Amino acid sequence: AGKTYSFNIAVSDGTNITRAPVTVKVTSLTAVEDALRTGDIGYTTADELLAASITEVASKKTGIPLLKALYGTSAIAYTPGKSTQLMDIKPWVESAFPILMGAKGNTLAMAGTQGTARYAAFGVPPTDLFKASQSLGFEAPFGRLLAWLFSGDALNTTSLTTSRTVALSMTSSGSRNNFKAWIAQKYPTWKVVDCNTVSALATCYSPATLIVTDGGSSTETDAAAVRQAVSAVMTAGKPVLYLHTGTWGSNKVSETVAALMNFSMPYGGNWWAIDAASWTNVSAMQTAIWDQQGKKKK
Repeated sequence: AGKTYSFNIAVSDGTNITRAPVTVKVTSLTAVEDALRTGDIGYTTADELLAASITEVASKKTGIPLLKALYGTSAIAYTPGKSTQLMDIKPWVESAFPILMGAKGNTLAMAGTQGTARYAAFGVPPTDLFKASQSLGFEAPFGRLLAWLFSGDALNTTSLTTSRTVALSMTSSGSRNNFKAWIAQKYPTWKVVDCNTVSALATCYSPATLIVTDGGSSTETDAAAVRQAVSAVMTAGKPVLYLHTGTWGSNKVSETVAALMNFSMPYGGNWWAIDAASWTNVSAMQTAIWDQQGKKKK
């Protein structure tokens, strides 16, 4: 928490002396985030909270530009299914946000930034859905999300026509094949490289311009090594795409990667919620996101 210092200040003009007590509270640069994370108001001050609230309101009025770029004026329809995961985004992290909100208020996909790195995560690989001819209306927004991961601009389609090397790691065989087939169809100049040897992840990731990962096909003891490799590429500014495959569950590896991206996965995932996105436009979904974030920050 912040520290408080008290002083007695004396001012003199050579004849008269005026004294007054002064109290100064010193807080950290992350005072507001610390207060939200812990629930302890002692970390911050009223002035800091007011300034943060004004900034937050201004941000909400503007909306998240990425969402508008992803969806434009189109309706949003995305049905991940029961055997998938959900994301609980850390509410004190302003740089992480939902990009797909279910009608029941659950986050189906999210994105964020960390330093110069951009990342996104899904509770099921969209390419698995596309392979099954499901949620095909999300193909175009998914492509624009890839453009955002590469360039920071979802509408920068030239970033998708450039030759790319994509590192694909820790995914199940079926999801791996579906991802490769979709990429080959949409972006034939891209090369997808399998990176599944944990001890060689750093070397395998090195030439890639996008890291796509999961944790389902790895063992629990791999968590520390996977965290180190993924953290290193994020620190280097490379984009990372997390695609949770095959189940509503999670393990230490997937939880470790999720923590790097500022979210966690609830027990049961979407199995009981059976949530899906169905919105007339991005504004309707944005309103639902604001409402849900407001509830979680109370």
